[in-house]
Amino acid sequence: MIDVHAHILPGIDDGADSLAQSVEMARVAATDGVAGLVATPHCSNWAFTGGIVEIQRLAGEVQTALDEEQIPVRVLSGSEAYFGPELIGEVARGLAPTLNGSRYLLAELPLQQSILRFADLLFQLQVRGIVVILAHVERYTFVQERPEAVIELAQRGVVLQVNASSLIGVPGSRPRATAELLLRHNLAHLLASDAHSPVQRPPRLSEGVTAAAALIGGEAARSLVETVPRAIVEDAEINLPEPLPIKRRAFWEFWRWSP
Repeated sequence: MIDVHAHILPGIDDGADSLAQSVEMARVAATDGVAGLVATPHCSNWAFTGGIVEIQRLAGEVQTALDEEQIPVRVLSGSEAYFGPELIGEVARGLAPTLNGSRYLLAELPLQQSILRFADLLFQLQVRGIVVILAHVERYTFVQERPEAVIELAQRGVVLQVNASSLIGVPGSRPRATAELLLRHNLAHLLASDAHSPVQRPPRLSEGVTAAAALIGGEAARSLVETVPRAIVEDAEINLPEPLPIKRRAFWEFWRWSP
């Protein structure tokens, strides 16, 4: 398995706070069957601003430590960019690196905002050859309240990433219900851990894959952590499945989704 969303680099965001913790995160990942981790520190003008050179340097330090410990995990460079007005410039200057130098850019929104408000920015990125991966899509309020809104995003080529932990209910019942609905409607294209530590938010995927398999079948579930992420890190094209229509829910059903 390949995990394309992990805060494993030491001391630069709210992920690993030391090289020792980075190593422990990789050890947890390897035990879970993860062979590759993409380091995705939060990158924006208010978070980490060291850019691709510093990210690659730190990823190299982590890889050296893993090799010394004989932990069979490969660490690649990337970022989790902030989807805002400065993003195009940040990508151009290497301050918000794509995943392993590919066309794929992992980006996040404020949890209370909709990417549909940034339609022009999305278009500007796409004409520059960037494919946006929307991080932890099940956590956004606009998706929880109107999951059908992401159909337009999928149709526009946005890759939708779901946290594996959401499928086992770690952040609460509402993200879990949203993640399950997205899976059943071909609107979850990729599973990742969004790992921040070896314990509290670990880099594990297998339990999420098992939960996904119960909804969409084993082969489809495995593709979310094998076929799709491999295409991303190899800069290959992804053929997104056709979204299935989502029936609008009755008002009272929202109450059933409360954590």
